[in-house]
This record gives sequence, structure tokens and C-alpha cells, in this order.
Amino acid sequence: MTMKSDAAERIGTQGWQQFLARKQEMLYQYDLAKIYSKSHIVQVSHGNVAEASFRRFLSEFLPKRYGVCSGYIVSQKIKDNEKFPHYDIIIYDQINSPVLWTEENFDHSIQGKTRAIPAEHVNAVVEVKSVLTRYSANKAIKKLEELKPLLQGQGNLPNNFFMAIVFFELKISDEYDKDILKNLISDEELRGYFGGLVLKGEGLDIDKTGKFLLFESDTPANTTVGKDKQSLLKGSPVSDTVQYSNNKYIGTMLTWSEANFSMFAFDLIALLNNTYRSGYISSMHGMSWHNPEINNKVK
Repeated sequence: MTMKSDAAERIGTQGWQQFLARKQEMLYQYDLAKIYSKSHIVQVSHGNVAEASFRRFLSEFLPKRYGVCSGYIVSQKIKDNEKFPHYDIIIYDQINSPVLWTEENFDHSIQGKTRAIPAEHVNAVVEVKSVLTRYSANKAIKKLEELKPLLQGQGNLPNNFFMAIVFFELKISDEYDKDILKNLISDEELRGYFGGLVLKGEGLDIDKTGKFLLFESDTPANTTVGKDKQSLLKGSPVSDTVQYSNNKYIGTMLTWSEANFSMFAFDLIALLNNTYRSGYISSMHGMSWHNPEINNKVK
């Protein structure tokens, strides 16, 4: 499990390498679990490790007023004949929120314990998948769509609630699959959904993180992905758009950068604190850029 990095050619804000190392720790645990799972009949342990490691990261990173767990979101507006789905990561106000009940989980850490949180105290949901494929993208979106009943009316999820998806890797074998990005869009508008991350791309520098976000257009747009067009592992590929209304079309764009991991992490804090502004950098912590002096010496 070799992880190539061009960090020696970059400079950044104080502590950027140490912050980025947190992503590498998660990927190391994930890759190790993949090796062990090869001997299993059903290879799911690396997916469980992915969920557990990202929960642990968020629990250590986010301000302590926010709790991080897997579990259920329970609404006092929905009758008990409706089942409540289980979510990989729930971020909630642990200062003011009660925990309705607790269940044991595969992940025996504190963050992995399944908890039932009242909807009105839930700030965010993050779905975690191991590999980004057209199937896993669609599955993640369908999971988030199960939140729709809680996104309407009072006494359910708050107005500033948001959701995202995190994938641990994108493989070269899928780099020209044009359906992947489109499958990251809900057929109907999903309040609070703002995109997500791909922690590594096969063949790319380990420090590069993929970040996908939604864009809006008043006219339809076609995907730039395909063998005769653009790879999902290079540039800024975009999806076909989905029509939400007469003049509202939504698509996704994927970019790869060393800064995307820290940008996403501090965007989460800004969203939680209601200070997030689209198109603005939420924090310079963890940011790096190429060093012209070193690059010129290499030449």
C-alpha cells in the first residue's frame, strides 16, 4: 500500500500536512481492511471500516457541541407504523438533544454506537460508500431521498439541515462512466443536499481529493464524460442536467485538488454555524499550493 505524494513540492498554511494526514490515516485503514476482506466470502468489512473511520474523524474534528453517530432520525410528526431508516453518519446538537435509545453496532467505538436522535436536533446526515460507481451513487441518493418526509413541515428537520455523500475511492475502470455523475443527482429537488467527496482517485496523487458539487442552469447541459471526451479523474467533468422546473436544471461537477479535503471539512463547520457562503473559502486551515521556488529548481 504505497501512497505517492507531491507534498514536498508544495507549501501551505501552518499544519496543512498534518491535517491532510488525517485523510491518509482513513485511507490506510480502508486499504488494510480491503486486504483482510479478500479472504471473506462476503467482502463488506472495508465498507464498515470506511464508515467508522469517517465518523471518528468528524467526531474528533467538529466542535464538541456536535455529536456524531450512526443511527435513526425519529420524528414526533410521523406515526409509529412508518419505519425509520438507518443512516451512516448523523451530526446532531448533543448539548440540547436527548438520545431516545441506543443500540449496539458493528463498530464498537462510541461514535459507532447506533443512536436514535429526535429530528428537530439533527443538523446533518452524511452517507458513506466505499467505491464510487453508478450503482453506489444511485444507492446513496436513494438513501438521502428517504429523508423527504422529514424535510417538510415544522417539528421535523430544521431549516439549516444539510446532507452530503462521501466515497472512499474512484477506480480507473469507471473513469469514463457518464452515468456516475448524473446518478449523484436526485430526480426531485432535495433540500440541503450540497454534494460530497471522493477521498482518492486510482492513479492520482494521494493528496488529491475529489469534490463534487451541484450547479444550476436555466438551460439543459450535456455531460462532458466519455472515452472520446473527458475522464472523471481529470479536469472538471460535468454531468447531464436534471430538470427541476421550466427554467431550472441541476447538474454535478467533479474536481480534484489537494485543497478539497480541508475545504469540505471547514465547509461542514460553516454550514453547522450558519456562516457558509457558496463560492467562498470557509477557512484557510489545511490549505496548500504549489511552491514556485521548488518547482523552478526541479526544472
